[in-house]
Amino acid sequence: MLKYKTRVVTEPTTEPVTVEEAKRNADIDDLYFNADVLRWITRARKQVEHDARISLITQTRELRCDQFSGDFIELPFPPLVSVSTLEYVDSNGDTQTWSSGNYDVDTYLTPGVIRLPYSNSGWPSTQGGYDNVIVTYVAGFGAASAVPEAAKDAIMLLVRSYFDLDMEREPLGFDLSYNALIAQLGEGSYP
Repeated sequence: MLKYKTRVVTEPTTEPVTVEEAKRNADIDDLYFNADVLRWITRARKQVEHDARISLITQTRELRCDQFSGDFIELPFPPLVSVSTLEYVDSNGDTQTWSSGNYDVDTYLTPGVIRLPYSNSGWPSTQGGYDNVIVTYVAGFGAASAVPEAAKDAIMLLVRSYFDLDMEREPLGFDLSYNALIAQLGEGSYP
């Protein structure tokens, strides 16, 4: 299996749930908590993305791996929107950008993939070492209105639990509900 690491390069500019929706769901009616609720929404979105291994709102991500392997590269945290660049460190140690004409991008698969076309003879040679292949890509469902309701519900459950903890109350038992929502969202078997 290809070892990789991934990170968000450009965070989403909006969240899937508004402060008003989260406050209504958590029975918060005080304006005093608005900044906290916004922070909790962002934390909850990141947790849902991590647990379900998906991207909710459009964001730019980066995948790094040591080498090319096989006929394709899976891009985790779907849905894949597009590939911005595919860079590699060549055998001389120089970073090169591989032309998009040398590979195909399949956004219909989950997770999306970059694959060699039939006409291509293979991946370029890389230098030995770490992080020789760098893929920058865009992932996410788009606007908040396109985010699955299960994700929004999971975010609101987390916000409610953060509020309850902040108020030193026992959070309502959400584990089963949260886990069921995450199971609906999970993108599958990618480790």
